[in-house]
Amino acid sequence: MKAVKVILAIITGALLGVMLEFINLVAGRLVLPPYILLTIMTLLAAGISLFIPTRFVVIVLIALILFLVNAVAAVYFLSAFTIILIAGPILIFLVGCIYLALRRAREKAASQEYDIEHLPDCVGKYIESVIRNMRYRRKVRNEVREELAGHFEDALADCQDDDKRNTMIEHLIEKFGDEKLLATLIRRGKKRCRPLWLKRMIRTCQAAGLLIALFFLYTLWFTYGRYRVDIDYLEVINEMGRAGVSESENAWPYYEKAGALYVQPEKWMKNFIRSQWSTLLKKSEEPIEAAKEYLVKWLQKNEDAWQQFAMGSSKKRCFMKSENFTGEDFIYEEGVIKSKNSIDEEQKWLAALVYPAGNIFGDMLRLGRWRLWRHLQQNRISEAIEDIFIMLKAARNLQGQNNLWYEHAISQVYTGSACEVLTYIAASEKLSAMDLQKVYQRLLQIPLQDCPHWNPEPIRTIFLDTVQRIFTDGGPGGGHIIPVRLKDFYTLYSPCERDKPKKSLPFYIAQSMNHAGRDETIAVYDELFESLSRDLKTSPYQRAIKEGYTAKLASALSEKRYSLIHHLLIKNIPFRIRLADRRYQTIAQYEATKTILALKRRQREKGECPEKLEELVKAGYLKQISDDPYSDKPLRYERRENDFVLYSVGANFEDDGGKVFTDSKGKVIMWADEGDAVFWPVQ
Repeated sequence: MKAVKVILAIITGALLGVMLEFINLVAGRLVLPPYILLTIMTLLAAGISLFIPTRFVVIVLIALILFLVNAVAAVYFLSAFTIILIAGPILIFLVGCIYLALRRAREKAASQEYDIEHLPDCVGKYIESVIRNMRYRRKVRNEVREELAGHFEDALADCQDDDKRNTMIEHLIEKFGDEKLLATLIRRGKKRCRPLWLKRMIRTCQAAGLLIALFFLYTLWFTYGRYRVDIDYLEVINEMGRAGVSESENAWPYYEKAGALYVQPEKWMKNFIRSQWSTLLKKSEEPIEAAKEYLVKWLQKNEDAWQQFAMGSSKKRCFMKSENFTGEDFIYEEGVIKSKNSIDEEQKWLAALVYPAGNIFGDMLRLGRWRLWRHLQQNRISEAIEDIFIMLKAARNLQGQNNLWYEHAISQVYTGSACEVLTYIAASEKLSAMDLQKVYQRLLQIPLQDCPHWNPEPIRTIFLDTVQRIFTDGGPGGGHIIPVRLKDFYTLYSPCERDKPKKSLPFYIAQSMNHAGRDETIAVYDELFESLSRDLKTSPYQRAIKEGYTAKLASALSEKRYSLIHHLLIKNIPFRIRLADRRYQTIAQYEATKTILALKRRQREKGECPEKLEELVKAGYLKQISDDPYSDKPLRYERRENDFVLYSVGANFEDDGGKVFTDSKGKVIMWADEGDAVFWPVQ
């Protein structure tokens, strides 16, 4: 019986140790070394079991099993029913304790009803030895005690002689055999005589207990997984971006210096500078006197910054090493931005990096726009054109194949702003035919059509860096997600979600167990990534007539099984597609600007616009006719009296005859889902 009690105590200690290890991981984040609590509790329980009743060990074991069952249910069914799941096992445990106490009292009373003290000492010792070696329930032991005592009483009932009585007792004991063997045979017989329902229930409970124990041991192993950073993907991205660019031809040092020299506008003017440029440009109005006076002074203060920016734009490429283009890598923690030096190595996720370098380009974009406005207000057309080409060259520098997506996005804004102002200059009739030709020739020297597509490979690099930081480096399926690292990933990657209700670690454990293994995750990601890469290099019209394989592939992926792919790629697919579309829109605007310059030159020289664009090509005014990214035809052109209209059919892929889309306030939306994108006449 002691052996059984010790085994039960070891199981109890192991389960309690698992719970404490889990608390050590969740609450203390490994304050104590892993598995030390499990070992201590197992040994301690085995030692204590030698001094406490078996029934107490069983009660504690039942309580732990109920608690663990509740924990499993709470992990997979997190809802309002969690309170019921917690209260249910507690009530069951209390009822069980009351039942066991009453049963013990009843069995104790039943055991006292039958007394074997009247039997000879050797018989009593023999019966007690058999009962002790049975290692069975007390009720059954009492029944066996009564049956064995009855056998001896019946045999000795008619024997009055002490010698014969002793001889008969020895004969009966010899006939019954060894007490250990007899106890074993009786125990087996009692087990075989159990009802079928009881046998099945016992086996079911044993199997359930074993599965629960294995599950929590598996959960513990799952939670204590270790990752290994084998590849420095930050350096990989740097090598991609460097792409053979020499330091002497790198524009970034000049842009960085321009950012350092840039003087921020005062707080009361920041919103004005950010939002009013386009309005004032289109309406040819001047701001109020106070704002105008401040703008002039602000532009003068930033003259040195613009000169540095202009020097950088004369270079061939812009390469920003990671430590540079992030300035100081930072993360959000408790609402505070912390620099790279204040975070440890485990938090240096590529997915969590943000790029303050974008602030430099944003500042210089606003500075360039207001410089253009000031030039036009003072009728300094040649100076405006020079600044336009500084912006266009800066855009070219950011459009290398291995420049990151945000650099391409910035370059498109620069190009769009420059083309917009150049179109207004052409509409102002302030350029002669010779001036128009010179501007056109300079535009030919910056062929936007030849700029490579944005290379999405850094996105995959960020994903692979995340995988090596969040998955174990071995195990089933190549490795599994570590729940704690998954929680850290969501915290670092989505700082804006920190104000939302926080999810508990059991949620991340369940999500990790449902997630695919590392090898499968990478394989599925690569298939989806290759399809997306093809879409990013395809015009909107060509993509629209395809079957949409990427969308079908993404919709077929379970969010629970591939949550990492959903979070890092699928949720961003619409944004990536819009970015690719924006590239084609920018190219169309750039080529339309060149076409407008050629048409205005022809109009100046011939006094009228051609019937078709082919006439411009034949006469040498235009090098080639530009394609419409939203159709399988060139940009739409139509001569109207002494003027013309030039447009793209737009994102609805339908020719609306040059009709633009306006919002409820009458504002023209260039690339809306309805209407055409009209380049001329100026809207």
